[in-house]
This record gives sequence, structure tokens and C-alpha cells, in this order.
Amino acid sequence: MLDQTPTMVTPPATGPTTLELMLRVLVEALSARAILLLSLIGAFVLAYRAMSLQTLASLEVLGLYGAFAILPIAYLEIRRRQ
Repeated sequence: MLDQTPTMVTPPATGPTTLELMLRVLVEALSARAILLLSLIGAFVLAYRAMSLQTLASLEVLGLYGAFAILPIAYLEIRRRQ
């Protein structure tokens, strides 16, 4: 006697398409550049405030922001291109 139980056919597993991979790379590149742009805008605002106030504390804040925010992001962007 033949066994007539239905069998489920599973579709083959497919990976991401080429378009999805290209979009993912594009989004990552744009997001890194957007973060770098925002940090540079922040640096210009801090530099403007430091020049207008002319206090040592405002210059120290600008230097710390540049050292700990802008330089690491710029380094990561340059390293990513290599």
C-alpha cells in the first residue's frame, strides 16, 4: 500500500541579493559620513563659542572635543577606505 501522507517542500535557502548588499554598503558609508559631518559642525560651534567667550575653559572644552570626538571618527573613516 502506498503512503499518501503529504510532504512539505521547503524552498532553498537564499542569501541576500546583490541589490541588498549594495544598499547595505551605501547606508553604512553615508551614516559614517553623516556622523563625521555632525561632529565637525559641533566643532565649529564650539570654536565659535570659544572665540567669542575667550576663556581658558572654553578652549579646553574645544580641545577635548576635538581630541576625543573628531579625531577618532576621522581616523575610522580614513582606515575604512584603505
